[in-house]
Amino acid sequence: MKYLGNKASQSRFIVAKIRQQIGSEGSLVGDLFSGTGAVAAQLKKNGFRVHANDHLKQCELRAKAILLLSHPPPFRDLEDLMRLEGKQDTITDSTYHRVLSYLNRLEGEEGFFFREYCPEGSQQYTQWERKYFTKDNAKSIDAIRAKIAEWKSDGSITDLEHSLLLVDLIEAVNDVANISGTYGCFLKEFESNAVKPLHMLPFNFISGSCNHLVTMEDVFETSKDTPSNMVYLDPPFTKRQYVTYYHIPETIALEDEPQVLGKTGIRPWERKASDFCYKSRALLALKRLLESLRPRDIYLSYSSDGHIWKQDVLRLVEEFGEVRVFEYGQKRFKSGMRTANGSDLREYLFCLEGGT
Repeated sequence: MKYLGNKASQSRFIVAKIRQQIGSEGSLVGDLFSGTGAVAAQLKKNGFRVHANDHLKQCELRAKAILLLSHPPPFRDLEDLMRLEGKQDTITDSTYHRVLSYLNRLEGEEGFFFREYCPEGSQQYTQWERKYFTKDNAKSIDAIRAKIAEWKSDGSITDLEHSLLLVDLIEAVNDVANISGTYGCFLKEFESNAVKPLHMLPFNFISGSCNHLVTMEDVFETSKDTPSNMVYLDPPFTKRQYVTYYHIPETIALEDEPQVLGKTGIRPWERKASDFCYKSRALLALKRLLESLRPRDIYLSYSSDGHIWKQDVLRLVEEFGEVRVFEYGQKRFKSGMRTANGSDLREYLFCLEGGT
């Protein structure tokens, strides 16, 4: 997923700096704006324990799949059903792989996604023509959502198995979404990826300890009680609210059918709005957060793309102690492109050591 501000390409650098500070594996690091979990994943790979937190459900589910699983879960209560469904493709196929194959073969249903997010359904049920998905893919999403919800309701899958399947569905949906990079809007015509059939693929599990903590709280709430002595912060210093730009993955994660709004069908979002996404509130929000987290060691990411000035951020952080600054280049993400573009973006990592 092309997630705004995603630190996948920077995670090794960030974790290397954290490792220099901590000096030993096994320590608990808080990743309190975990997003797609890129930094959390790198921390796990390096042997650290992680407290991953984000305010969005889709991010919580992803963090669970990354941190709390190191291999496919057993899906024990679905073994008999999968056995009845036919032969496995290879001798090494797990029940998890067969569950995905079963979901991929489901006959489509005309449900919420059909009504709201494909042209045939949205023209019939709303005043808008929304081209997020083809008719067939929207119906597949509805059928898979319904089956996952049914399994969860009747106890056929565990909480972790449920989270994993929703993450797999979100990834599959993203592969066929008719968007330019985010879900803020859809394209006028269906692109080649969007007309391909939706297909769920196995998750890329990360080996390592699963002794981690995952929460879904407002960052100001989790900052009060995180057990981490060191935290990594990547606030959304952008005017774009993530809950609107990724509203469809959030709806899949929440398994609801909200009353969506306007031409783009965005779910109600004000309750999940972040102060960091308002230029007039961002610095005050950062000050509040730093006050809550001290005297922990704090690593803070900042991009030259941010809507507040670097010097203002640095000046604020320096109020709390001595700060080291690491600077590096990064390709710019443009929502109109399916890949990063340009090389004029500067990224900074502010390192504030613990103290009073």
